[in-house]
Amino acid sequence: MSVPELPSLTGLMPGGEPAFGQTSRYSGLPIASVTLPDGSDAAYVTRRLIPPPTAFSIAGTAQVEVGDRPDLVAARAYGRPEFDWRLADAAGASDPETLTAAPGTRLAVPLPGPTHQADGDA
Repeated sequence: MSVPELPSLTGLMPGGEPAFGQTSRYSGLPIASVTLPDGSDAAYVTRRLIPPPTAFSIAGTAQVEVGDRPDLVAARAYGRPEFDWRLADAAGASDPETLTAAPGTRLAVPLPGPTHQADGDA
């Protein structure tokens, strides 16, 4: 699928760069467009489908400490706070804040890798 040349995407993709970096939860997802009632085009990222927790390869666990947030746990586990979404995906959590609600909880730390597919992909 080609990315449409839309004003709303221009700022996201300077010089033709992808809208999202390789570590983003949205990396690799197609950008689609819809024509609004006024005739203008709006771009959007297609839905990200998350596999069930059993589909992830787990590298280990990380223990939640008092005062933790998901990004702090990800920083300890991966050295990258922006990987907090990987912890939420592996736990099947739709609200990432629930991951760190109870100090002492051990969270699965999934191996990095492709963990999503776009609508219609098998």
